[in-house]
This record gives sequence, C-alpha cells and structure tokens, in this order.
Amino acid sequence: MPRLAPLPKSPSPSHPDDLPFDRATLLARLDELRKRIVIALASLLIGFLVCFSFSTRLFQFVMVPIRAALPPGANVVATAVPEIFMVHLRMSLYGAVLFAAPVWLYQAWRLTRLVRPLRRSFLPILFFGCVLFLGGAAFGHYVLFPYAVRFLTTVGSESIHVMLTVGRLFSFYTQFVIGLGLAFQIPTVVLILSKLSLVTPQFLWRHIKLVVLAIFTIAAILTPTPDMVTQCLLALPMLGLYMVSIAISWVVTRGGKR
Repeated sequence: MPRLAPLPKSPSPSHPDDLPFDRATLLARLDELRKRIVIALASLLIGFLVCFSFSTRLFQFVMVPIRAALPPGANVVATAVPEIFMVHLRMSLYGAVLFAAPVWLYQAWRLTRLVRPLRRSFLPILFFGCVLFLGGAAFGHYVLFPYAVRFLTTVGSESIHVMLTVGRLFSFYTQFVIGLGLAFQIPTVVLILSKLSLVTPQFLWRHIKLVVLAIFTIAAILTPTPDMVTQCLLALPMLGLYMVSIAISWVVTRGGKR
C-alpha cells in the first residue's frame, strides 16, 4: 500500500498579529488593551495633579492676551463661589491631556499593530500632528483670540462698562484654542487617509470647491464673531493647509507606487 505524502507545513507567521484569530488571541489583545488604557489613565492623573499645582501660572499665561485685548477699564470677575475653582480644575484637565500626550499617544501607537499600513509611519504622523495642533493652538492664543476679544468688547461699547465672567471667558478661550488645534489637523488626516489608500491628490483637487465651502462654514462655527475678518483669519490658513495636504497626498501616493 503506497504511503501518502506528508502534508506541507504552513509557514510560520512573521508577525504576532498574523496569528490565527482565536479566543486566546482575542483575550491576549483585550488584556493588552486594558493595560494600555490603565497606563494612559495613570499618566493623565499624574499630569492633572502636576498641572493643578501650577494652575495659577497657567491661568496667568491664559490671561496675558486677554488683558492686552480688553479695553481700558474692563474687568474680569467671578459671579459664583466655585467659578474660579472650576476654571482652575478645567485648566488642569486640559493641561494634563496636553502634557501627558507623549505617554497616552505612545500607548495608542502600541495598539496600531492591528492597522498594518500605519505600523512604521505612526510615530512620524504623531509628531506631525502634534506640531500642527500646537501651531493651531498658538495661532488662536496669540492672534485670533485676542482679535476676537478686542472686536467684541469695543464695537458699540463706548458707554458700556465691560465686565467679563472668568468662567465664560475661559470657555470662549478653549473654544478658540482647541478648535484651531483640531482645524489644523487637515494635513494629518489627509496623510493617514493617503497611507490607507482612501484618498488621492486627484480626488482632493476635484472636490476643492466643496472643501472651500466647508472650510468657511467651519470657520463661521468656530468664530462666534459676526465679522468676516475673523472668519477669514481662520479660513485662509485652513485653505493653505488643505493645499499642503494635496501635496502631501501626492508624495505619499507617488511613494506607494514605487
């Protein structure tokens, strides 16, 4: 009786994520996810405690462009007992998210092994996105927010004494700074989508008219001032970033064809 030839051995996986997806693999990944989340939350807690201890200095940093933009004689007041404390609390939370970003973003990078096109390029994309976010936040802090405060508190206020509550003023400030930081992420989003082969430079250029309309709509939402100057101060940098995004997509697409 002829002997049957042995079945060929299946090649061993070259990466841990190439293992068969069974229950053991699922439990291992869930355990890794839990560990990453715990580390990220611990870094945020430590960052919050550190920022809260320096919340007075952070508050003074935020108030510098505000005081420079307010008209003479204007005051910033608190109208509720816990208002100042809540402002320092929120400021410490935002500061913790920012200063603990290297830790919790690194944990996110460790989880991107499931997205193979982003395994090697996640750290450069992360650095690129952080630089853009800080650039947008700085633009809002030093340029757009002081201009908006100056415009809103001086138009038609010759006979009105300006008194701003610290809670609403801080909410107004965070709306500008965080909104601009996120708005400046257009090149980062396009870079990720180009890496995943979801967009091409031709697609981005073909829909530029709709993008211009969307950008001015977003600028009108992020800038609650009624004047077109403030909206253009936000919309024009976003349009420039979109053009840069088209060039980035072209470079990524061309590199992927080689």
